[in-house]
Amino acid sequence: MNVQITDGKITQQNIENGVIVENPAEGHVKVVVPDHFHAVQPLVINYLASEKDFGHNLEIELGTGSTLRIIEIFQNNHDYNRQKTVRVAKDGNFDHHCFVLNQGDVTLTGTTSLHGTGGSANVSTVAIPGQKEAQEITVEVINAAPHTKANIVNYGIVKDDAKLIFNGTGHVPKGNKNADAQQETRILSLSKTAQATANPFLLIDEGEISAGHAAAIGQVDEEQIYYLMSRGMSKNDAKQLIVSGFLSKFIDEITDEKLKEEIAQLIDAKLR
Repeated sequence: MNVQITDGKITQQNIENGVIVENPAEGHVKVVVPDHFHAVQPLVINYLASEKDFGHNLEIELGTGSTLRIIEIFQNNHDYNRQKTVRVAKDGNFDHHCFVLNQGDVTLTGTTSLHGTGGSANVSTVAIPGQKEAQEITVEVINAAPHTKANIVNYGIVKDDAKLIFNGTGHVPKGNKNADAQQETRILSLSKTAQATANPFLLIDEGEISAGHAAAIGQVDEEQIYYLMSRGMSKNDAKQLIVSGFLSKFIDEITDEKLKEEIAQLIDAKLR
């Protein structure tokens, strides 16, 4: 399932029966998944804006007992500003992977609400700003019903004079017992002049839940580079291998070989 979006308008789509993708207004895209629908292939959304400071609103409604996986790919040489809202019904399963690989400033804001018992959401982001780019990614998942499971994963690589901010919030309102809210943020810095910030938040208003977060920001391990160089690799190749390993779990989860190669090439271009 594929959708290409240029300047807020759907320009190309190939959607499986059942998943409805609407373009009710310029700059607004709505995805509706009916009850008990299980998408075989992920919905791939490519952002191909032709103007700077591109604004976009993405709205997703996942029906009862349905499953949907979305892969968002930000590419091209432009700025982006995207807001996303997701509503997951009872026993729904939402899996979202976002790759921020464009050249330009980026502001992404997303809120996923688990409104039905048994709902789950796995929301992951890979961001690689370089040069003087500024990227801020804000992800919130609300366990708005009992027995729901939320997982936020943010991985970034920052280089040159770029700036990267990850804001992650797991929220369990009172009354939603046996909810699970987890998050992980990792940022790898390739430059002493780059700026990286991780802001993990847990807003817990209920006692009978499970929650946790982990955050780490660090440089490439010089001992690993030295070890690989001692085995005959150049310094640049050694660093490239370490960085590739850092992101490998996100690439390995993509089953479509053509899409996997496309994303791998975009990552490689951003790192060079």
